[in-house]
Amino acid sequence: MVSTGGTSLKDDIMRLYQPVHLLAGTPGRILDLTKKGICMLADKLLAPEFQPSVEQLIRYLPASRQLLLFSATFPVTVKDFKQKYLPRPYVINLMDELTLKGITQYYAFVEERQK
Repeated sequence: MVSTGGTSLKDDIMRLYQPVHLLAGTPGRILDLTKKGICMLADKLLAPEFQPSVEQLIRYLPASRQLLLFSATFPVTVKDFKQKYLPRPYVINLMDELTLKGITQYYAFVEERQK
């Protein structure tokens, strides 16, 4: 189920009375649903503009919980989140296997306005 702002909160709540295996949505909408006691965290948007909402959502989770974090990239925000919220993470990093011998990879950090 996808739940985002701009759609009816009431409709989303009604849909959640049916079995939902995965809820994806904007942090703000998931926070709205969580505050109403309707759902628990099912999304992990770590962009800086969503971080406060995600951190609020995590506070609603029980102390004994399982958080799963999947990321195709490993930016600082993912690393910081992992260190803060995943006490004993199991990490699978395939990046070393993607680089062929004799090839050196470089990256440059550029701000959004420089892209």
